[in-house]
Amino acid sequence: MSRQPLVAFTAVSLFILGGACGSVSSTGDGGPGGEGGGATGIGGAGGGHAGGNGSGGRAGSGGTEAGTGGTGQGGAAGAAAGRGGSVGTGGVTGVAGSIGDAGTTGSAGATGGTGVTGGAGTTGAAGTTGAAGTTGAAGTTGAAGASGGNFLLTVIRSGAGAGTVTSNSGGINCGAACSANYTSGTSVTLTATPTTGSTFQGWSGPCSGTSTCVVSVTAATTVTATFNLAQYTVTVSKPGTGAGTVTSSSGGINCGATCSASYSSGASVTLTATPAAGSTFTAWSGGGCSGTTTCVVNVTSATTVAATFTLNQYTLTVAKTGIGTGTVTSSSGGINCGATCFASYGYGSSVTLTATPASGSEFDGWSGGGCSGTSPCAVTVTAAVTVTATFNPKPLLYYPLDTSGANMGSLAGYALSLTGAVTFGTGKINGAAQFASGAYGTVQGSARAVLGVYPQYTISFWVNSSSPNTSNSFFDFNNRTTAPYGGIQLGYLSATQFSMCVATTSNSYLTGSCPVFAAPASGSWHNVIIRYAGTGTAAGQGAAVQVYEDDVLTTTIANDANNDPVFNQGISDSLSMGTGPGIALDDVRVYNTTFSAADQCTLVIGGTWSGSSCTVP
Repeated sequence: MSRQPLVAFTAVSLFILGGACGSVSSTGDGGPGGEGGGATGIGGAGGGHAGGNGSGGRAGSGGTEAGTGGTGQGGAAGAAAGRGGSVGTGGVTGVAGSIGDAGTTGSAGATGGTGVTGGAGTTGAAGTTGAAGTTGAAGTTGAAGASGGNFLLTVIRSGAGAGTVTSNSGGINCGAACSANYTSGTSVTLTATPTTGSTFQGWSGPCSGTSTCVVSVTAATTVTATFNLAQYTVTVSKPGTGAGTVTSSSGGINCGATCSASYSSGASVTLTATPAAGSTFTAWSGGGCSGTTTCVVNVTSATTVAATFTLNQYTLTVAKTGIGTGTVTSSSGGINCGATCFASYGYGSSVTLTATPASGSEFDGWSGGGCSGTSPCAVTVTAAVTVTATFNPKPLLYYPLDTSGANMGSLAGYALSLTGAVTFGTGKINGAAQFASGAYGTVQGSARAVLGVYPQYTISFWVNSSSPNTSNSFFDFNNRTTAPYGGIQLGYLSATQFSMCVATTSNSYLTGSCPVFAAPASGSWHNVIIRYAGTGTAAGQGAAVQVYEDDVLTTTIANDANNDPVFNQGISDSLSMGTGPGIALDDVRVYNTTFSAADQCTLVIGGTWSGSSCTVP
């Protein structure tokens, strides 16, 4: 609606009759009443539309005598008449009409048009104060005031994420257009749509929650839509046989214990794999990663990355040394040596090795892998390792003579029966037997079955003499009474001399075969070895006898028929030793084989071989 021009009037005192004339809406004569005084301008503010319709002008002319400014008050009542009509009769109370010179102020009535309430002026058709209505023409601007019923609805987007908000009317697409004007009372539905990688967190302002926001527009309104970056979980798994940790650049993952963490969409997370001792980091898989360098994950969804750690494998090898035989087996079954003497094991594996000597051999002990002694060897595998098991021939007969004449050799039975005064004291190796005058020991059982069936023998013992018996041999295995004859006898000829008799079937009393040679010094322990290396047990397969003192070859004695065996099935069943007095014996061993010089030193005597000589323990 266009604004009407103000009508100029001179200051005239008017008496205005209110109210009843307002029903004549078409007569414009009431306009001159506008000069009734400055207060009329107030009436114009209330009755802008009433003046446009009222015919109360005639009544207004009668108010010349009575209205001197009071019309202005009536005009104010006319403003009320703009809402209630008949109240306009209150104009008769005006007395100060002379003030009407300020009527030009009535032009301010146009300001009244800015009032939202101007729209209600249409009710003023009943207002008699139509004289002020001319000013009301300016009040038609009030209709423009009705446009004040359009309110601005504004959308604000907050948060680290992104998205759009649209209205059902299409006025808002925020995005770009984040505000629009709506007529008062309009219902506007707002919808929030997050972009990829964001989530809609919710509304604030007149709405809450995450569903659509319905706003009834009655005033300028602001609605906030909060979008956050979507959070996605990055999970680390650790397949494989090994162990290790995976850490993230952000510190959220330390796997180890914490193997997942939440990250904002678009975040770049660097994962680093560190293998534990004994493991190897093999590769990444998942999350777009591969290889063994760091893994960079660009987080756009829930992601699982696998870090494969492989347990290092190391070879456990069993070596067998010595001149005996035997097998070594592992608790895991990987080693059966015998044939399979190595196997691969994971880092940290505990493997128990057990050594089993073959018949005629003994297990002398372990070396390497942290093992020693003869008990099972427990190896913790942390690197390639070799364990050595030593097998050597076990004596057929073995008399430690520590506390008794028990046989600890490979052949059961054959105990040494002690006759006379035999005592046990400190020996070379643990205890030793001290034989008094007339005391001796005899092997029980058929010594022939031991010493008459093998082509080779090594007989070793430790001896300590003090004024020894020179009338009897102290080591005797022979037959001098029944053909076939033969055997050996060793005794002291004097305190410093040995006599060794060696014979075969040709000499029933071993005469002519008993050379004399130096005996070891008395008063201390010395080792004596009798070595016989025949080629068989039949006639013509015999050999000479060698005598070693402290592993030094002292003499070689040929029997009276060099081609016949000294040890044969015709020899008596008796093996005796230790005839006293003055003889102490320790660690008597009878082997059915011979040894190299080095093995004889280390295995039989327990000494140290230096390459050409033996250091006796």
